[in-house]
Amino acid sequence: MKHFTLLVVLFIFSTGLALAATPVPTPAQNTASKNINVRMMDLIQKIKQDQHSGKITKDQAKAYRDQVKAVRKQQLDDMKANGRKQLTDAQTAQINQSLDTIASSL
Repeated sequence: MKHFTLLVVLFIFSTGLALAATPVPTPAQNTASKNINVRMMDLIQKIKQDQHSGKITKDQAKAYRDQVKAVRKQQLDDMKANGRKQLTDAQTAQINQSLDTIASSL
């Protein structure tokens, strides 16, 4: 009986080590979406700075923020339509073009 108990303990211990050593796959990051998100946050920051410095009015800042929010909504809708959290190259290009347009008008 002692040998059986020892075998069970060794089996449980070795199984635990094997499971702990098994790497858990992580989902791939979509760098295009990540870069777009960073660009949007940077634009929002620039809008805040421009409003604070007086380069743009409060109403203009709100209009620019609304434009960035519309681009974000488009990004989320595109990802949802794709069935995953990724954008196609064409969608990425279109979103970047929209962000370029907003940035150039500041």
